[in-house]
Amino acid sequence: MRSLRLAIFGLAVFASPRLAHAASHYRLLYVRDAGTASCPDEMELRLAVVARLGYDPFSPNASGALYARIGQQDGELTGSVELVDENGMSRGKRELQAPTGDCVQIGHALALSISIAIDPEQAAEHQRESATNLARPAPRQAPLPLSQDEEKAHDRQRDKPPPSRVSQRDSLALSAITLVGVAPAAAFGGALWYEHSLGSLALVAGARFASAPSGDVRAGAALQLKLAAGDLGLCWLASPLEACAIGMAGASWVTGGQVRSPRTSVGPFVAFGARLALVAPLSKSVGLFAAGEGLGVTTRVRAEVDGARVWDALPLAAGLVLGARLRFP
Repeated sequence: MRSLRLAIFGLAVFASPRLAHAASHYRLLYVRDAGTASCPDEMELRLAVVARLGYDPFSPNASGALYARIGQQDGELTGSVELVDENGMSRGKRELQAPTGDCVQIGHALALSISIAIDPEQAAEHQRESATNLARPAPRQAPLPLSQDEEKAHDRQRDKPPPSRVSQRDSLALSAITLVGVAPAAAFGGALWYEHSLGSLALVAGARFASAPSGDVRAGAALQLKLAAGDLGLCWLASPLEACAIGMAGASWVTGGQVRSPRTSVGPFVAFGARLALVAPLSKSVGLFAAGEGLGVTTRVRAEVDGARVWDALPLAAGLVLGARLRFP
């Protein structure tokens, strides 16, 4: 809008009888002050004027002159245009302004003001033609006939089935779990898992906590275990089945009971295995599932009471999972 206002004001100034002075040729004297090197150079400005008038009004041997300048003042780009006739008399001067850095706007305004100063009628005619061309729809062209090979390629492309989109979904699952083999008694707890599926594959991450009540072991002692671990799994989805390779890493706390000096020992817990689940969707977003787990425990739990080894966990463990899943679109 600001460029349009500048152009309209320049048209009013240079089209007046006192200022407008049509001549065949002028010498173009163009200066760009420091800091305006990115603005249009002399050749670009000259071509912009030629495009508006339809002819080249500049000649190095002309007696009349047109002075143009681009500079900076108070944080803005400034421009000026002055037309001097063959007698050295100024026929009009126009000052322009544009926001700092907007060289395109100041260049358009400068070219328009120069065109109006030199030949207002031709500049106005160019404006009318440009507006008419913009309003006129482009003519439609008939498509060129295809060759025989192009027709065959077009038919093959048309017969191809549309590419299938790979579905992506996220879900959150809350589960109740039971583990056997990690403690003298079965451990019970819960798990929270986040799943991101991409087509038939899914990445699962979460955490679980389980606690085994006091279980009797030899030497008249009893052991209680608590387990906390993070889960990471890669699953293959083939509804209603899901098969996952899983890994767990965390810590276990074992406390001795029915002894003179009960103590709690902490140790790492690392296991790898697989989970096979059966999924029963209740709706598009909610479903139930049941799964069985088989684990190989690489850090077996061992317990000592009063200096005597009383229990060694097996290298294998198993689990049962029941849960609900909420899927997000």
